[in-house]
Amino acid sequence: MNEVKTSAPALTRADWAQGNVDEEGTKEAETMAACAQTAQPVYETLKEITPCVTGGTLMASKGLAFVKKVTLVNGKEVVNIIAIPITTERLDAVTKRFEDEREPIAPMQDKLILPSSKMGVALGLTKKEIVSVAQHDDPKYKRAIEMYNTKLTTTVVAESIDIPLYFIPSGKEARALATSTADKITALTQMGFAAVQRMQIAFAVQRIANWTETERVRFFGESLESK
Repeated sequence: MNEVKTSAPALTRADWAQGNVDEEGTKEAETMAACAQTAQPVYETLKEITPCVTGGTLMASKGLAFVKKVTLVNGKEVVNIIAIPITTERLDAVTKRFEDEREPIAPMQDKLILPSSKMGVALGLTKKEIVSVAQHDDPKYKRAIEMYNTKLTTTVVAESIDIPLYFIPSGKEARALATSTADKITALTQMGFAAVQRMQIAFAVQRIANWTETERVRFFGESLESK
């Protein structure tokens, strides 16, 4: 894992560069802004590809996720940006794995909906009717969906990191190469990755796989909103 200190700008997350700025945080914000400017992607011309080969990785995207780490040195905060290689190669395998694991469904409850209410207007009701409404605020459902989403995100992150991960197996002292998803998740936990840092990696994976609004306008002259 490459560790890039603030003296060597390597940040590409624009939202970090445009984060909260006050008198005390101006220096850090300026440093992050410099990181964003010096690590922008290099766009190449459009390329026509030959037919894809089954089992190949022709369309896999590779990039970097940037995770913020702060340490205390002599009572002062030192900000480091950790650059982590990522890939989309194994995302399909993760998706297929979760196809067999049913996503929690919110319980339904019958409610009397008036045609003038927000839901009544959305449903196009002309008279009050009994409608089955999903209870997304149900405590049991909220816990279940949170656990499901956390497991999915953690699995995506573990399978997207494109460098070897090592962990210390239970009851042993020597480290071992993590080959299974469970071992990779254990490695991330032992390395001290917080939930917010895992989310930063997950967002980076989405970024290298999806079009952004700016990219669509740049290449096609139209935005997603104009569709």
